[in-house]
Amino acid sequence: KLRQRQLEIDSDRQAAEDLFAGITIKDAQAKDVLTHTPKTQDEFDEFQKALVEQIEKAKSSRLYFSFLEKLVRELALPLKDSEVRTISSALNALASEKQKASRDLAKGKKKNKKATLGGVQKTAEVDMTDYSRGYDKFDDFDDFM
Repeated sequence: KLRQRQLEIDSDRQAAEDLFAGITIKDAQAKDVLTHTPKTQDEFDEFQKALVEQIEKAKSSRLYFSFLEKLVRELALPLKDSEVRTISSALNALASEKQKASRDLAKGKKKNKKATLGGVQKTAEVDMTDYSRGYDKFDDFDDFM
């Protein structure tokens, strides 16, 4: 009986392989991710990756930018204004990072030094307990203020 069961399993496996000869497991999972509604954080992460992979296939098209603009706008319509502002600030931060990176490339990747004013430079601190330097030689008219 055990041998007959094993032969049955092998024949079922062979039939399944013949039926799905052109499809890999990843293809089947990607199609599954795009068709079902995610419920957990992991499912949303997988859903995001699948969508990004699918959408990025068209990034070489000249219509890609307008497509993304319309897509984001349509997706943001049902959101609250505070949620749209949060997404907007994240996109603005990304834009700032990209702008800074392009400026750094244009400058030849110079390291940014901290900006300094040309005025007073930091000097050694004065020891106010050292009376040998003549700090106590003031007359009455020096301390009127």
